[in-house]
Amino acid sequence: MNFGIREDDQMIVDSLTAFASEQLRPTLRAAEAARAPSPEVRASFAELGFEGLDVPEAAGGVGLG
Repeated sequence: MNFGIREDDQMIVDSLTAFASEQLRPTLRAAEAARAPSPEVRASFAELGFEGLDVPEAAGGVGLG
């Protein structure tokens, strides 16, 4: 049996890691003060296909939450 991470799952991890380093980290203090990420960060997150991962499919999300 192979208990390692699958290649497609690793691609998701890599994408999220890069996003966090490049876009979230530089705006973290402002997002914490506003208690929400900036619209630009949210748009970038959505462009990567990660917006709505935890929203039920019936409500237009991916339903992974």
